[in-house]
Amino acid sequence: MSEGNTITDVGLHYVAVDYNGYLLDSDGDGTPNYLDSDADGDGLPDSWEFQYFHDLTPTPSGDFDGDGTSNLTEYQNGSNPANNMLVAWGTNFPAQAVPSGLTDIKAVSAGADHTLVLKTDGTVLAWGTNAQNQTNVPGGLTGVTAIAAGYDFSMVVSNGYVSGWGQFGRFAPFTDFTNIAMPTGLSGVVAVAAGSEAALALKADGTVAVWGRSTSQIVTGIPASLTNGTTKVIAIASGLFQGLALTSTGTVVGW
Repeated sequence: MSEGNTITDVGLHYVAVDYNGYLLDSDGDGTPNYLDSDADGDGLPDSWEFQYFHDLTPTPSGDFDGDGTSNLTEYQNGSNPANNMLVAWGTNFPAQAVPSGLTDIKAVSAGADHTLVLKTDGTVLAWGTNAQNQTNVPGGLTGVTAIAAGYDFSMVVSNGYVSGWGQFGRFAPFTDFTNIAMPTGLSGVVAVAAGSEAALALKADGTVAVWGRSTSQIVTGIPASLTNGTTKVIAIASGLFQGLALTSTGTVVGW
């Protein structure tokens, strides 16, 4: 807003006026900003710019997500100009680089040497080391809502149920599994977390389920209050040998 401009509260909403007291009209089209669907006159509706960029700074000729298509063309095509791109860094051995052209990402999880990605359409991609089949995403897997990459295995949540593949238990006998055995009757799952030899699942009722190697501290050390519902959990995480839970009171429990 230029020097001398002010904002006035008219009760139901705010309007901007210039230093002469006139309603501010940034693009000079005769329509004041508060009534203008494109206040900066760049051909991109303000609501669309705020949806994807959170402000009005991107230009029509710009290419916010660097995919070779201008912001204006993205708008005209009805495509996503921000495209939820994935950026990675660090050692690129073996095969850790993000696949080219990968867009529309909703979530990402990293294992020891592999990466798991959940796309906005509910499908899953994986890349990196595949010595234990951890990047062999099952064919036809759709409707996924959550993912977790363990040391040498991968897990997903679909329709409240957990499935997985790879080697479950990095320090257990080196045996490959096509599917990881899940606890019987485990349903209503909204999130998963994976370590080295154990895994966690957060259920919609705020309880936590755990399974894995019987000697794992994640399995043996989880507080009973997290599994019996005494403490409501809203998020979970796992390291190689430790579990973490964020409770509804904002406190973190670790074991």
